Amino acid sequence: MQLPEGLVPEVTAGRVVLFLGAGASFGATGPAGNEPPLGDGLRDALSDEFLGGGYAGESLAWVSELSISSANLSRVQDFVAGLFAGLEPADFHKLLPSFKWRGLTTTNYDRLIERVYETAESPVQELVPFISNRDRVDEKLRAPEHMALLKLHGCVTRTHDPGLPLILTTDQYSTHRAGRDRLFNMLLEWGAENTVVFIGHGLQDSDLRTILLEVSRQVSSRPRYYLVKPGASQAEKDLWGEKRISMLDGTFEDFLTSLDAAIPRSSRVLAQAAETEHPIRNKFRVNEPLAGPIKDLLYHDAQYVHPALEYDEGTPERFYKGFDLGWYPVRSGLDVRRRLTDTVLYDVIARPEEDRPTRAELYVVKAEAGAGKTVFLRRVAWEAATQSEALCLFVRPSGSPRFEALRELQRVTGERIFLFVDSAADNVALISGLLECARRFDVPLTLITAERVNEWNMSCDDISGYVSDEYELLYLSRREIEGLVTLLNDHGVQGPNLQGRSLEDQAREFEERAGRQLLVALHEATMGRPFEDILMDEYGNVHPLQARSLYLTVCILHRLRVPVRAGLIARVHDIAFTEFKERFFAPLEHVVRVRESRSTRDFEYVTRHPEIAQIVFQRALTETTDRHYEYVRILKHLNVSFSSDRESFRKLIKARALHDLFPRYEDVAAIFEVAEDSAGGEPYLYQQMAIYERIRPNGNYARAYELLQKAREMAPGTPPSSTHSPNWP
Repeated sequence: MQLPEGLVPEVTAGRVVLFLGAGASFGATGPAGNEPPLGDGLRDALSDEFLGGGYAGESLAWVSELSISSANLSRVQDFVAGLFAGLEPADFHKLLPSFKWRGLTTTNYDRLIERVYETAESPVQELVPFISNRDRVDEKLRAPEHMALLKLHGCVTRTHDPGLPLILTTDQYSTHRAGRDRLFNMLLEWGAENTVVFIGHGLQDSDLRTILLEVSRQVSSRPRYYLVKPGASQAEKDLWGEKRISMLDGTFEDFLTSLDAAIPRSSRVLAQAAETEHPIRNKFRVNEPLAGPIKDLLYHDAQYVHPALEYDEGTPERFYKGFDLGWYPVRSGLDVRRRLTDTVLYDVIARPEEDRPTRAELYVVKAEAGAGKTVFLRRVAWEAATQSEALCLFVRPSGSPRFEALRELQRVTGERIFLFVDSAADNVALISGLLECARRFDVPLTLITAERVNEWNMSCDDISGYVSDEYELLYLSRREIEGLVTLLNDHGVQGPNLQGRSLEDQAREFEERAGRQLLVALHEATMGRPFEDILMDEYGNVHPLQARSLYLTVCILHRLRVPVRAGLIARVHDIAFTEFKERFFAPLEHVVRVRESRSTRDFEYVTRHPEIAQIVFQRALTETTDRHYEYVRILKHLNVSFSSDRESFRKLIKARALHDLFPRYEDVAAIFEVAEDSAGGEPYLYQQMAIYERIRPNGNYARAYELLQKAREMAPGTPPSSTHSPNWP
């Protein structure tokens, strides 16, 4: 097979999705050496088993429907499972695990692909099947070598789940996609950014045409696709060429063997994130390799803080404008050192074990919004690790360290672990769970967290009882102000309001504004204008309008302290990440930051700061109808199989927030209806719907009770138990 010039580098880089149809199984054999019944063969087998034969001219979907009617769903599915049991791959199938793929998708029910990866000697990736909406992306793709297999039509391992049948009939395709629609959405997002190669499909295959139609409709700028099929006519090639799909003449075997010849084996190895020479091994007191749980912890959930810690580059200007640039400002000394730093280092980090209040302890740093809490936590962690040589871990955005991994790390190091967790209100369950386990198993663990004062008071009651001590990050002192102004001068980012003035005058100007948040003071002291006016001028000057709309969507979600996946943006705005880089990176560079998520392999968008996002949201969307439109548009496209989308979903539908934003009952009811269509089956949704009925004027208490019972049936114990209380929740 002659491979196109651009396809080989895409495969090498792991940017190709394989969509495998029935024909991809040709060459596989069953236990008796027979090939699996595909297409008409499956139709005839069903007809003979359940209908007495005689349906050779009918479609597989019709014969399947008659068979289910004649017998029952479970019997038919068990029969189908038996037909595909024990398939063994052909030799060419065994080439599949030697390449790095963005993902695999199949409409086949068999376990042929799983079998290929299970028996491979040294697969480049580890296959992780996704069969239903219950499969969570971030939980199943935790390691860099994990790669998803989307089984869109079910699997022979699930034949007795009536809510997730094998898709055999037309009716099943129409009615049972709901149980796996998030898998289809994942495929659509993959198709927006990556090359898709269709193998084993007929040119008139309804699955193929449906997927192509949806991808083309949602993202017009998708990459070129390929369809592998032997003996296609020129007319067929022309037809698919108009749809930006190139036909490759050959079979699945031809395709894999051609790739095998074109790509050296040495180019296919997937780099591992945490090898045995990881710097944390210098802390080990035992001669053991880096174990699986610890590797998972360091790759996915937390950063080990040490002198050679890697960080993304940035610029002083972006940092002083409020961007969260990770470890760059701390490593570069751009942050003004707060006097509270020494207090925490002495009280918490350097405290002797015998003086600690408990083996597992919690310390909290409180401050106003925009006061620099995250940078402060990183500064403390950095100095604790580099100067005091403490074992410090900083939880990644969306990270969720598992106690088993922390316990194992403490065993092999023998040291107290200092775990830094930003945004306490978003991590209440994580913090309480880790502390409970650490106390139960007597593991020396210190958690240090930070939160806004009002958020702590409203949302952190469940962990307040664990607190050993708390600290307040106060407004800048005169000495700190002078240090910050000196840094601004040293890096040439004084702004027009401070340029040309003496250090004394600059410090006085800053001091007059330092009674507000540090974030606000930086902008107003340097620009000489009210903070909100500066932000809205920035917003109004974002061009083109599509870029401004994209920025607003990022603000709507990041004000909730949730990053926005590029896949979500692609579906909401019809903008693939490649198009974002080409058309919108420049106009949004000063207001939006792009970073890569380790868990989803997706890019994420965030604003400079959640406080900035909140102000833009409030000032840009003053009309209730505009807010309602944006909420509905986002909710329609969320895929709650991703943790960031799930967190966005939960915060967008929070009853009290909706009650404050939307005075009209009809608006909130419409939002709940869209949310139910988008992510039905989430107990939290029905809990919030119940809460809303209890707090809205003239609410329906009977309806609230029904919704609460529904949430309890789906996840027992989810809502509060005191349903009779007029103050609930």
